[in-house]
Amino acid sequence: MEVRCGSCNKLFRVSDDKISGTGIKFKCTRCGKYIKITREEFEQYRLSKETPPVFHMPGPARAPVPTETGTGGVKPGPAADLSVFKPRSAQEIEHANVREPLLSAVSSAAGAEQAEARRPSRSVPQPAALVAHGSPGQETSGDVHPLASGAAAGILGGLGCALPVLAFMILGFGIVARFVPFLSQMPIYIIAAASAAGLTGIGIIISMFLALVQARAGKKLFFMLNILLGTFFGAVLGALYSIILALWSGSAIRPIQIGMSALSWSIAAFLLSVSIVIMRRIMLSSKQESFGARLSGAQVFVVILSVSIIGLSVYGEVLVTSRIKSAAEAAAGKVKDMTSTEGLQIVEPAGYRNPDGDLVITGNVQNATDKERVVWYLEADVYDAQGAVLVQAGMMNGKQLYIQRDYDVLAKRGVNVDEFKVKNLQETGTTIAPHGTAHFEFRILEPPAGTSSFLVTVRQVDPVKMMQDMASAAKEKQQR
Repeated sequence: MEVRCGSCNKLFRVSDDKISGTGIKFKCTRCGKYIKITREEFEQYRLSKETPPVFHMPGPARAPVPTETGTGGVKPGPAADLSVFKPRSAQEIEHANVREPLLSAVSSAAGAEQAEARRPSRSVPQPAALVAHGSPGQETSGDVHPLASGAAAGILGGLGCALPVLAFMILGFGIVARFVPFLSQMPIYIIAAASAAGLTGIGIIISMFLALVQARAGKKLFFMLNILLGTFFGAVLGALYSIILALWSGSAIRPIQIGMSALSWSIAAFLLSVSIVIMRRIMLSSKQESFGARLSGAQVFVVILSVSIIGLSVYGEVLVTSRIKSAAEAAAGKVKDMTSTEGLQIVEPAGYRNPDGDLVITGNVQNATDKERVVWYLEADVYDAQGAVLVQAGMMNGKQLYIQRDYDVLAKRGVNVDEFKVKNLQETGTTIAPHGTAHFEFRILEPPAGTSSFLVTVRQVDPVKMMQDMASAAKEKQQR
């Protein structure tokens, strides 16, 4: 059986014994388009070839015999000049009357068949497979380009997942903004557009990936296999995103962060893949993806729209990441300014013993900068004659930080420790104005014997160390 490719018009000769079962399907070696021949088309083609041609066999030509009639008869015409013709015998005349019309009919039929072979799309009945594929240069109804199918299914599947997320985000925007301060500085429509574009963009990328894989495989993949491929592809995208983000921010590449990013992206990709595969099954129920299919104007527009959505999603990711980075840098800058010791110095330190035998250390902290010091931390070290540290005391914003040893001493003196703690917490600290000073006073309760000297220094606040000290103190109290 002979069949032509509907895309490039290349002629193929298929052996009849290869067309079995429901038919045959093969790929064009020139353009890669799939060609189908169903069993019904082959049977029609075989029957058309097996039916013998029927030729009309005209009998010998008979000349009309003029007759003499009356008024209504046929009037005889002029006599023909037969002198130029060579007379033939009766056998030759009888043979010519039979052979010449037969040759004429056979010649006419052969010429018509050759003419129709040169123009197969006009009058020769073609198999249904050739009609389905169409003429060269035209897109067929049974094939679609993977870029077009992937873009369309990605947009619909991505929006299907993005709309519920947007609904929850808009409803809970005020609550989320309280926990994520930088969100309160961004309009809600920017966040909504970035989130919708992000989910839709990832959906388009996953859908195009599945379309390319399926077009290359040449057959429809299983439902769950498509979902697993989309999930795996999303995990790869998440890992790449984490690596690119680390390189862009200048931080170190950490495998734990890459793994967490890949896990979170794979979860989102799984949900997107379910929606995308459903849309692909609906859209491709009567079509198949082929690289040989032509893109129509509407399909080109969908592809351009998909690329624009992907670009908007990338811009949204960069915008949100930049805002997070700026907010983190601003917060770190504020903490650094608050805890910095630059411009602070101790002036006029002095120490004496009060009537209770406690060591009292006083002095002033001077601020030589143009910035107000909201947070400042002092540390007093008490030494013996050999320079060894006997005891330490800390002070935050002019309030001494008592330790468990101090509370034990106060308890022995009959002081209500709980009331003392509440009173100490209720006291407000002091800030140091620009180019101003603040007074401080340490009380070292019952200093150890051998106390010889002391030293007060300005230290940078270390929140982690302070939390560790508080935790160790609480643990020591429980053990007692």
